[in-house]
Amino acid sequence: RVGMGGEEEVLLLSALSDAILTVTSLSALSYLGRWFYHTYFQTTSANERSFGPLAALFSATFTLSLALYLLMLSELLSILHPVSRRLLWQLDVLLLLMLLVLVLPAAFTASLL
Repeated sequence: RVGMGGEEEVLLLSALSDAILTVTSLSALSYLGRWFYHTYFQTTSANERSFGPLAALFSATFTLSLALYLLMLSELLSILHPVSRRLLWQLDVLLLLMLLVLVLPAAFTASLL
């Protein structure tokens, strides 16, 4: 076949718009997480160098947690395609579990040494 059918074009545009919306929202949430950390948890600018990895880990946890909330809202409002929502949900839960079970304890243990 040379061209795509109407249904295939709609699915491609849906996947493209879902990807753009997802990348944009994750970028905004990541920025919000860093802002939240620097506004409420960082006390002096001298701590910025020593707590750089801590800020990144907090931002990642904050981003993934709020992404789950946004995925629930997108389910209620029917914003994303159901296949996209399911894939993003599974990926988000997997990444959040890996972060909470593996990365954060390892980072805490390394900071004690």
